[in-house]
Amino acid sequence: MVFLDTHAFILFHQGNRNFLSESAIRIFDEAESLFISPIVLLETQYLAEIGRIRYGADTIFEQMSAAFGVRIEEDQYVQATRKAISFSWTRDPFDRIITAHASLFGAVLLTKDATIRLNYPRAVW
Repeated sequence: MVFLDTHAFILFHQGNRNFLSESAIRIFDEAESLFISPIVLLETQYLAEIGRIRYGADTIFEQMSAAFGVRIEEDQYVQATRKAISFSWTRDPFDRIITAHASLFGAVLLTKDATIRLNYPRAVW
């Protein structure tokens, strides 16, 4: 089980692998199951609304789901939000919830974020 943070979700959607590490590409390509937390959709939509990315969350998710089988893990979202309360190493609510969500499953989290990688042992880039 592999979770994608927002940055990884968008980069894999864009298909330009030049911005991805070799290990991130390998883990993505070899993953039996790929998931995002629902909060990734919200952050993706924010980025679209401020013009940082071209497509909205629904479009990106539909394409990622069809092309790579990415799924939204909803069953443990409330527990992830509760667990994120204890993640005081960042003030970013998106990073807290995304990391907490992956940690509930002991899953690898593909993230370029150095702070997450320092604080979540299964975070990889």
